[in-house]
Amino acid sequence: MQGKILLRRHEESPLFLPFLLITTREDIGYATKHLWKVVDELIFLPIEKIELQARIEILLRARRYSIQIKDRLEELELFSHALGHDLKAPLRAIRNFLEFLKEECQESFSEKAKDYFQRIVRASERMDAIQDSLFTFMSTGTRGTVKEKISLNGLLNSILEELKPQVEKKGAKVKADCEKELITDRNLLRLILKNLIENALIYVKEGVSPEVEILCRDEEGFLVIEVIDNGIGIPEDKREEIFKPFVRLHSMEVYAGTGLGLSIVKKAVSLLEGFIGVKPNEKGGSIFYVKLPYRGVKA
Repeated sequence: MQGKILLRRHEESPLFLPFLLITTREDIGYATKHLWKVVDELIFLPIEKIELQARIEILLRARRYSIQIKDRLEELELFSHALGHDLKAPLRAIRNFLEFLKEECQESFSEKAKDYFQRIVRASERMDAIQDSLFTFMSTGTRGTVKEKISLNGLLNSILEELKPQVEKKGAKVKADCEKELITDRNLLRLILKNLIENALIYVKEGVSPEVEILCRDEEGFLVIEVIDNGIGIPEDKREEIFKPFVRLHSMEVYAGTGLGLSIVKKAVSLLEGFIGVKPNEKGGSIFYVKLPYRGVKA
């Protein structure tokens, strides 16, 4: 019977033919011979005709929505591919020609031409950064999550080693104390922590050396990770808005960035079924906190 139902489903593709099992046997259950894999709903008699029609309509509507979502996801996948490959090619060509101009012609440039040249270089660099951020935003979570046991201190040490040139350039002090283990997706957690630490290194007042501290604690079934900085702070009325894509509180001339970093972080946190927020640091700056559910591992 199950084989016949699956065959009929295949024949109806891409349309949707819902299968309802209507029975008087209350002991049949969905678990009977894996019936739940092929039957969309189990209905016990007696049932009113209007209720039966309503259940069928709900199943059909849900299928229509799922097909629409599938189509949109496929479009996003194509868009993401274009960002990662097709749109990179002309940008690479522009930057290559800029290098040729610099090597062959820069000495003959007037002061105004040099200024224009540097503006083009900066614009191409910004475009490259925006494309990378868009690709990260679009692709985050598209291939699902892979759970594994992670040492937070081990992960943080790896991230800080990667960020070492930026830390040294800024003369920053970074302290991490997270003697915790968590079962979660390593890539998403790395994306979250790296973005938050990078922001803490960037958004400081001129002439101030960044000071960053990463702490962890248990809180009612969640692991709370705090990234504490001595940066410029965030106005109270902007603490929700900053997690939206392309929201910037300052111009790119003042602070570098694409306006996508925190929206990427929020997306990654949501995929891990967690929460993110920001509050003021009493000593000046901000405290970004991420709450992630424990998955059976506590230090």
